[in-house]
Amino acid sequence: MVSPIRSEEDLTRALERVQEILHAEEGTKEVDELEILVVLIQDYEYRHHSIPPGDPGAILRYKMKERGLSFEDLGRETGWPLKDLARILEGSEEITLKKLLSLCKILELDPRIFVGGP
Repeated sequence: MVSPIRSEEDLTRALERVQEILHAEEGTKEVDELEILVVLIQDYEYRHHSIPPGDPGAILRYKMKERGLSFEDLGRETGWPLKDLARILEGSEEITLKKLLSLCKILELDPRIFVGGP
C-alpha cells in the first residue's frame, strides 16, 4: 500500500520498494504503484533536499573541466565571441535562456540545475 512520505524512514522504505518493483511488467498494479512512489519521492526530496540554484559560471566551468573542454573549445562549439563567453563564465553578464539552453545541450546539463526546481 502506498502512503505519504513524511520522514527519512518513509523515504528509505519508499526507495526500497521502488527497487523491488522497478522492473514490473506494464499493465500491472506494481507499475501503478511505481509511478505513484516516484512522484511522492520527488516531492519529498524537492521539499527536504532541494539544492539551491548554483552559480552558473561555476557550474559551466565544472562541466567544461569534466568534459575536457577548454575555453576556446567551448567558444568554437557555441560560435560565440570569447569575450561574451568570458563574461558569462565570470558572472558579469546574465545568461539568456537561448544561450543557457545551447550551453546545456553542449555540456549535457539539465537546465533545471540553474533554477533549483524539480
